Amino acid sequence: MEVTDLERRFVEAARLHGLHRNEGDPGPTNAAYDKAIAAVRALQTLPDRGHRFLRACLEHPDPSVVLWAAFYLLPHSEAAALDALERVSGGVDRVAFDAETALREWRAGRLKVE
Repeated sequence: MEVTDLERRFVEAARLHGLHRNEGDPGPTNAAYDKAIAAVRALQTLPDRGHRFLRACLEHPDPSVVLWAAFYLLPHSEAAALDALERVSGGVDRVAFDAETALREWRAGRLKVE
């Protein structure tokens, strides 16, 4: 599968978001977040809303990429997304904490994903 520029942008932004989040550096974390959101919004304009690519990202070696992909797949591929979030939540860093929080809030019905 050929990786598009949009897919590269999503992976890089998600990776950097996790890196800076774990370092506790808000400026770069916020900048990476903005880039990841822009990539997600662009993926959502594709005919399949980016679901094929996001499902592939569930197997990415970077937990932050998995977290981002799983979050946006929750309403569409719930079982696969929950499984991926469970894997990521097993870590000890802030990305793992974010995965735990997403799991808890989704299961409680308090998490809305657009």
